[in-house]
Amino acid sequence: MNIIRTKKQRTAKPKYPIKMTYLVKNMGDGENHQYEYTTQISVSIDSSIRENAIKVIKESLGKIPNWFNEIDDDQTIIIYLEGRTKEEAQNAPFGILYDLLDNGSVKFLNETEPTRYDWTYGKIIKLKDAGFISGNINHIIIETPDGLGSLGEAELHTIVEGILKFIGIIASVEGTLQFLDRILSKIKCRKTTKRFQKSGLRSLKQIRLLLETKEKWKLKNVMKVFAINRKMAIAILKKLGYAPINGEWTFDKTSMKSLNAREEWLKQEEKEQIRMEELLLKK
Repeated sequence: MNIIRTKKQRTAKPKYPIKMTYLVKNMGDGENHQYEYTTQISVSIDSSIRENAIKVIKESLGKIPNWFNEIDDDQTIIIYLEGRTKEEAQNAPFGILYDLLDNGSVKFLNETEPTRYDWTYGKIIKLKDAGFISGNINHIIIETPDGLGSLGEAELHTIVEGILKFIGIIASVEGTLQFLDRILSKIKCRKTTKRFQKSGLRSLKQIRLLLETKEKWKLKNVMKVFAINRKMAIAILKKLGYAPINGEWTFDKTSMKSLNAREEWLKQEEKEQIRMEELLLKK
């Protein structure tokens, strides 16, 4: 017998049962305390993780100790996968640092931006499959931070321009600006800086952490995830100590040239972080 399905049934998207845990950490009696509220929810590829997180937090109120009695839709939320690596936890204190755009490039999330960002469950799956995040795709952890601040557009422009100058994409040459081996006009320089800002790329550390998610990179994939051209991709890879080996770019730990380049990059990261902190203190 043929089963006739309605239009609504034909367009319905499959549901996935996942766990969501609201994790609360606070101080009491001079000690750190941790409380958890875990529930099972059903999501589709297009489901909003943030909307579901808000619902779970609301359900938890009164069931576990917390520092507020109600929550609104603008609440800052940290989101990540259960069982993520220690390295990711250390490098991403405010949760997932990326989103994937439709063209395959990466959108970088900065400072407190991840705490207000809204991924679909499908995007979370793609980030995990791409190796940009770690953990159990069927179990999402949420937390609620407090007391956050961020940089303004003027400060961010200064930081991004510093990144491009360090990498060598732009440099001061007798009052002009140079793009690798050809002259870049001041207008072109401003456009390049704004494009990096728009993609969320605002620190050298972001570049390094993303590249360190894989041991080897094809140049075309670096161009794709950063949405940059071939020359810019090569400039970044070389500055970070990568070299082409058998058609793929790899960091050679036995090469003094690579090690020195990486050391210079890390020192610049420290200077960049100090500069960011100085700019935040001025706000």
